[in-house]
Amino acid sequence: MKQRRVAPLWQFNPYFFMATFFLGPHMSRAEVESRVRLNGTQRVTALAQLSDGSFWFDAAEIVVNESACLDGG
Repeated sequence: MKQRRVAPLWQFNPYFFMATFFLGPHMSRAEVESRVRLNGTQRVTALAQLSDGSFWFDAAEIVVNESACLDGG
């Protein structure tokens, strides 16, 4: 079975590499949705490995109005 995988990467969060999503041929459309707390405005990159072995990536600047990662609770 050939799989594709997608890994979102966050620039300033404590854990830069947090998840990898594996997508198999049973999926009619390669689509992933996720939520994550971001520590301020930052660039988010998605790195994808396609079933032919090639890698693709795209990035976007995400604006955070209120930070979710605060010290002291």
